[in-house]
Amino acid sequence: MASVANIPEIGGYFGDDKRCIGVLSRLAYRWLKEEGIDPDPLLSGAGLSERDIAVPSFRIRITSQIKFLQSAAAKLGDPLFGFHLCEELDFRKIGWLYYVASSASTFGTALRRLERYSQIGNEGVRLNVTNGDEVTVCVHYIGLSRRFEFQQISSFIGSIVLLSRHLTGGSAEPTLVRIAHNVGSRKDELERILRCKVDDCSGSDEIVFSANAWRLETVCYDPYLHELCVNACEHALSNVRNRQRGLKSTVENLIAESLPHGEIGQAVIAGKMAMSPRTFTRRLAAEGCSFSDLVKEVRLLLGRQYLSDGMSVSETAWLLGYAEVSTFTRAFHRWTGALPSAALPKPRKRGADA
Repeated sequence: MASVANIPEIGGYFGDDKRCIGVLSRLAYRWLKEEGIDPDPLLSGAGLSERDIAVPSFRIRITSQIKFLQSAAAKLGDPLFGFHLCEELDFRKIGWLYYVASSASTFGTALRRLERYSQIGNEGVRLNVTNGDEVTVCVHYIGLSRRFEFQQISSFIGSIVLLSRHLTGGSAEPTLVRIAHNVGSRKDELERILRCKVDDCSGSDEIVFSANAWRLETVCYDPYLHELCVNACEHALSNVRNRQRGLKSTVENLIAESLPHGEIGQAVIAGKMAMSPRTFTRRLAAEGCSFSDLVKEVRLLLGRQYLSDGMSVSETAWLLGYAEVSTFTRAFHRWTGALPSAALPKPRKRGADA
């Protein structure tokens, strides 16, 4: 077992600004306290404070939660800490995500709801649910490295298994759990916890159920509550997506404002947002885009708009920050396969309005 000091640094993850509801961090904090271990140094090492833990509504950085859970596992000497932790989880603390699943009519519908709304609880996690010869739930990280992460992902896997039993009154039991990392000598213990075969070092994180599990009825089906929950989850999902798109939209607006002045360098835009170029690049990457791509997209969108409004090619080139019309012409042709003049309004034929 690695010591706390030897836990790999996670600060370089793309997901530095992705957030989660932090239920696992708060559970781990309580666990440490009950074991007589002071959690404050571990919180500090993960970039967290006792206040962050004390406020249930505070959304914690995912990278901080990962580091805290890893540190707690090392301090406790428990490589299966993530799995043990989820056994203490009160599903109601997950909020809407739990209620939208528990009020669904069937296990399959519940899984589809979890698949769609997983971002509400953790912005770095996506579930992929398939229904065929078997039912599978794959857990993926988005913008987060999986290589050195063992505890948070373990809690996700364990929670899905336990929640499946809870939703169906024990009828939905996994037939196999695949885990990307090496469980080591504790594999037998893990199979007792999950009550199924475990395939570690598999390269994926996946829970497998038999095909007939899909149609199992849930024990708390409530169509009226379910409709309310779906509406609430759609609203929450929209808020998450808006927050994730926030940086990109802001950057696009700043690029558009800066183009006529020729002030479109990455360092300039980052400075206007009070960010270092490195942080700026990392946060854009977390949203799946790059500065150069955004500049091209904004120029193309505005260029087409200006030209279709009847603005001359030379005026359009200037407004898009090009010193030479020929440079704009080549760029436009590269993007669209046509010359800028082709985007100008076509002259009306005489008598067209007669």
